[in-house]
Amino acid sequence: MRILIVDDHLIFGQSLAALLSESENVDVVATVGSGRAALQKLASNEVDVVISDLQMPEIGGVELALQIREHHPQVKIMILSMIDEAHLIREALRAGVLGFGSKTIDKWELSKALAMIEKGEVYLSSSVIQELSRTPATHHTEVISNTLVLSEREIEVLKLVAQEMNTNEIAEKLFVSVNTIETHRKNLLKKLGVKNSIGLIKFAIRHGLVD
Repeated sequence: MRILIVDDHLIFGQSLAALLSESENVDVVATVGSGRAALQKLASNEVDVVISDLQMPEIGGVELALQIREHHPQVKIMILSMIDEAHLIREALRAGVLGFGSKTIDKWELSKALAMIEKGEVYLSSSVIQELSRTPATHHTEVISNTLVLSEREIEVLKLVAQEMNTNEIAEKLFVSVNTIETHRKNLLKKLGVKNSIGLIKFAIRHGLVD
């Protein structure tokens, strides 16, 4: 896993790089101190995951995530921050961030988070989940613990089901087989504890995955 670390507190970034370098399957491509420098590195280096601070001069974590989604959609983003305000967490998640945790994260938890993110799953630390639970959403897109078990593809399928598309239509739109979509549908039913497509649609609407 090739990782780019972005943090304007270089001591933290360098310490994180040293910690990650102890893992056999991790290659820290670079540690940079700004979002602008991160985009320059991404333009000339292959990166799988960007670990970024949230608030930085010029280009913060949210803006960086938006630019990465536009120009490097294959790259996954994780935020590590001492800030845990619910509206900022939601803003980051809407921007495409797959992981959000505290800078106090330990090595074991970080490894778990990166493994989830690498597979396209959403990671939120327990403190982040608690903060989101305490504070009502002010935006139609709400993130709750139930969605943490869903991969990016499963969420995509769920949204299309909620738009009343059938299996054949979803398969054609996503350029995969009908059997693949049926497998995703079965997994969604099991993970979300619902019985049929109506249950999936209700879940998607209730949790803001569709308007």
